[in-house]
Amino acid sequence: MANVSHELRTPLTNVRSYAETIRDAGDDIPRDMENNFLDIIITETDRMTHIVQDLLTLSRLDAGSTEMVFTRFPFHDAIESVVRSNSLNAKQRGHELTYVPEGELPLITGDRSRLEQVMMNILGNAIKYTPDGGHIRVTAGAGPDTAWMEVRDDGIGIPEKDRERIFDRFYRVDKARSRESGGTGLGLSIAREIVQRHHGTISLVPHEGPGTTSGAAHHPARPRRTGGYGGKHVGSAVISAFIRKEGPAMRYRDFIQNITITFLALLSLFLFSRTQFFQLGAAAGSGTWQRLTAPVSDQISDAPSSDTLSAPVRAAVTGEYGRYGSISLTTDSESFTPIKTLLREVLGSARSRMDSSAAAFRSALGKPSVYCDFLESLPVSYLADLMGITAESELSVRALAAAEQNGQVVLLLWDGGSRYYQCVTAVQPSTLTEVLDHFELGVTAFAFEDLSGYGQHLAPLSLFPDPLPELPQLTVTESTVSTETLLSVLGFNPHTNSRYTDAGGAEVVVEGDRVIRISGSGTFSYTSGGEKVLSVESAGGLPTPREAVSGVLELLDQLIPEGDARLYLLEWQQSETETFLTFGYQSGGVPIRFADGSAAAEVTLSGNTISALSLRPRQYSAASSASPLLPLRQAMAIAGRTEGAELSIGYADTGVYPLSAVWLTD
Repeated sequence: MANVSHELRTPLTNVRSYAETIRDAGDDIPRDMENNFLDIIITETDRMTHIVQDLLTLSRLDAGSTEMVFTRFPFHDAIESVVRSNSLNAKQRGHELTYVPEGELPLITGDRSRLEQVMMNILGNAIKYTPDGGHIRVTAGAGPDTAWMEVRDDGIGIPEKDRERIFDRFYRVDKARSRESGGTGLGLSIAREIVQRHHGTISLVPHEGPGTTSGAAHHPARPRRTGGYGGKHVGSAVISAFIRKEGPAMRYRDFIQNITITFLALLSLFLFSRTQFFQLGAAAGSGTWQRLTAPVSDQISDAPSSDTLSAPVRAAVTGEYGRYGSISLTTDSESFTPIKTLLREVLGSARSRMDSSAAAFRSALGKPSVYCDFLESLPVSYLADLMGITAESELSVRALAAAEQNGQVVLLLWDGGSRYYQCVTAVQPSTLTEVLDHFELGVTAFAFEDLSGYGQHLAPLSLFPDPLPELPQLTVTESTVSTETLLSVLGFNPHTNSRYTDAGGAEVVVEGDRVIRISGSGTFSYTSGGEKVLSVESAGGLPTPREAVSGVLELLDQLIPEGDARLYLLEWQQSETETFLTFGYQSGGVPIRFADGSAAAEVTLSGNTISALSLRPRQYSAASSASPLLPLRQAMAIAGRTEGAELSIGYADTGVYPLSAVWLTD
């Protein structure tokens, strides 16, 4: 921790010093000097960025959260790719860079991108620390059960006293030169961690001659050759990993092995994914969810009161050095309070909106920002009500973000389709910073930021918190509202004789032009031909979103038994005479979806009168057992088979209880 503090403090001090110099000098500082100072500030800022990125990589490796994707690939191609990527850099420094394999190189097994990262680090160090006009030679070969790669140069070498520590974090042989070249002192530490994740070793051993030799080999017990800094300053890095030569016998063995493993993986994945993964609205003509079974490589709130609005929300809080993310929040939860405070100020001070773009929206999410996704497009006026303010706008949005741009806080909006907007606000960046300080920033990512290839096929704003939330199973009671309760709540005469059972077995109650229909499962509907018996309070002819939702929830609360699930607004539409509301269930901010695609409740208001209503009463309660989720990479691989699918987590009510949290794609 002391090293981290020191490494960050030094560039921060430089940035502050040069920035203060520019500020205090005003117009007296020469233009070329000012540009020089600004270049230093940019360089130091880049250095801090690299340190943070490397620290995040090491943190993931330490925690075991960085997945290694082992594949078989040509060893020769990987080395050629690394050499080719470094050839221009070597040429600019006047180096002669050559690659000469010793014989035919085999296919190897490992995480190609990570092993190439190790090679890049070693070769990059050789180029960086070899005086201009040097010679750098890359060789590689294979034995019966070993494969290796080495980099030899005629650079400055490593003193004997430093050889034991070159893999320590933040350790540099020549600190001045490392800082000058932009080195963080973490590259070799990362290389060692990657190699160890391959069950290998990396070490420095003596080597005759000037310069450095670095090498890679298979099987720690049989490193083929060494490399290092020679002359008086000798040493070489030997890297061993699970890299094996492929011969006829091995190919046959591997074929049988792979067939067996693939069969078992398919079987286990099939069984697991049947309970873990659903695709929404995929069954042709039925509106049901299809379960994805293709093989892949990889909270509870109180019942709402009639005067309280709440909605599930996915949130992401991004700072300079990480991102907090949650997909299990509600707008009235304590964890959401700092965000709500910020949004209240942002929405309340937003000025005239301008058209924006998807690229600008995503770019803002990489800067200090707060992002909220409300799962469906909802009126801005309703979202403002959730924050406790009044906002007059006809616009509906799916997600919004408050981000720092050019010394001010900007409000960005997305309608859930193709339209993006932004507004300047009166909120100061310091206010945004105060909100960021409430959250522990980690490594949450959006799909568009995923470089593995899995996320590139998904909806760009699919949010993947790290770690994933631990969600409970839900027990379910098929609640049936008694006819007497329905009659009382809906304003019918409890002693009416206008009751009968229709051909489908549903109980029907008629009073004037109003009808209640109760199915055997307890689902019921209500229609009115025009009698203004049930209404919501409104100041005008048509209710506002707040008036409509509050009034309807006050009624529905009387018909739903207490439990750990709450109704939330899924959809809002309004014509010149009617308002249409759709509600779903959520538990702890996680949506609950019915397998037939239906909603929990649908309500039509004619003016401010309820003219139609349908409800599926459910009592959901959190169980003590947890819901195991399919690993993220596997879920992404499955969902990615449908281009643009939005990957999220929810509960799927298929009629089989208890309910477990599952991956969903819309």
